[in-house]
Amino acid sequence: MLQNPQTCFLKLLVAQHVMLYWPVLLKVRPIPSYQGTVSPPSWRTAALPIPEECWDAISIDFIAELPKFGSYNAIMVVVDSVSKWAHFVEVVTTKMAAGSANLYLRHVWKLHGLP
Repeated sequence: MLQNPQTCFLKLLVAQHVMLYWPVLLKVRPIPSYQGTVSPPSWRTAALPIPEECWDAISIDFIAELPKFGSYNAIMVVVDSVSKWAHFVEVVTTKMAAGSANLYLRHVWKLHGLP
């Protein structure tokens, strides 16, 4: 009975993989121990202050190069770091940098105030 050439080729590849690749994986190499050789940092790390109220600490990001929806082709995302609430504001990429503060005032600040 004749076999499909693709099946024969796949069987050959699997056989080569098992013969050549697996013996390399089975060799166990000792892992050097670095315990005690790494010293702690000489400077003290300080924790970041935790915001007391929602909308005291925010992050702003832009999602650009989207397909046009009306005249808009980007989204400004404003996320509160405490509550993880988000506002999504549609914007035009030509006015993203210049008008981002104005957009923040119109869409987020009017609802939550200044952080």
